[in-house]
Amino acid sequence: MGLNDDRLSDREHSEMRDTVLAGTQSIKPAGAHRAQLIAAAVALVLVGGITGGAITTAALLGSGPDTIASTPTPTVTAEPSPTPEPTPAPTVEPEPAPAAAFGGECGNVLTDAEASAATGKTMGPLAAAWSPGADTRIGGLSCGWTTTGGEYMGAEVRVEAYPVGAAEAAGVASPESCEEQEFRAECTFAATTHSLWLRVSVSRSEFEGAAVDTEAIRAATQSALDLVVQRAGEYPTPRAVDVTPEWWTLDSCSAIAADLEAAGAIATGAAVYDALTELDEFSNGVVPVRLGVSRWCSLEGGQHFLLWPGAADVFDEVAALDASEPLTVPGAQAALLAPSLDAYEGHYPLVLVSDGVNLLGVSLDDFDGVQQSHLDFAAALLQVMSER
Repeated sequence: MGLNDDRLSDREHSEMRDTVLAGTQSIKPAGAHRAQLIAAAVALVLVGGITGGAITTAALLGSGPDTIASTPTPTVTAEPSPTPEPTPAPTVEPEPAPAAAFGGECGNVLTDAEASAATGKTMGPLAAAWSPGADTRIGGLSCGWTTTGGEYMGAEVRVEAYPVGAAEAAGVASPESCEEQEFRAECTFAATTHSLWLRVSVSRSEFEGAAVDTEAIRAATQSALDLVVQRAGEYPTPRAVDVTPEWWTLDSCSAIAADLEAAGAIATGAAVYDALTELDEFSNGVVPVRLGVSRWCSLEGGQHFLLWPGAADVFDEVAALDASEPLTVPGAQAALLAPSLDAYEGHYPLVLVSDGVNLLGVSLDDFDGVQQSHLDFAAALLQVMSER
């Protein structure tokens, strides 16, 4: 029998219709909305499954009619502001300390043996018992060697070294020359290196009729200069000391003499020797004179004096020498009888006077010792210099 053979009778059709209509009328409208929401949820789950969503059917079916699913707002994390780096204070480089050429030591320039090799004779330092330090005060150095063993001035080696700026300001010459006399030859060469101006002189004399070999002196001078140039870079760059307002300002000897005459210290103000005008660009010792850190003068009345601004720092060293004797000079901070600055024979000791910053020296022109006239002149000169 087919499936359609067992059909309902007319009565059974009527009963089924009444049952369906009765059930439909008992369904509330909210139920219809719920069925629609369930169907939508199932569709969303299917879509979510395709796109990899994480929403579950159970969760959606469990939602009430007024529940709305919301996407959480992502939390924005504020980036921390960078901490500003402190600005470092500018580094202030200290002023370089004053320094003399070659460390202020002639032994750093040439050894006695090297000076001897340059002249072919036995050499030793040519230096006085003390130095006022005029060369080193401007960053320079002046050195000399002469024959020893009883041979008087048989040969000399001299080396001058000054900062280039000082040499230029002094207007010194930079020769490359040799001079030959009857029994003496001298060569002088100059160079500039490591911020230094250098001048080297070598001389040799023959007193017993032998001919002087000028070419040998020329070669020796060049060799000595090469040695000095080579060593120049081994020491700190030279730098002058700082000048203070208390330093004396040096005028010509004639101007100083005129002030002494006005003060009644001397009868006449005429100067017969002034290193400022007498020394030329080839002279040893001209640089400190032209730069105003050294001066020596001779007056018509027989007074001889020397002036060194800023040199009082050497006074205690001179006072410690065995040949020094304390003196009293009116107006001076300290005074003493000091050994001579004559490097050859040691003549002419000095009345040395300090005002605490500067030095002056009055040369004794005789061998009778210190006279009251020397002390009076030193006091007058100190007064004149302090008022300039």
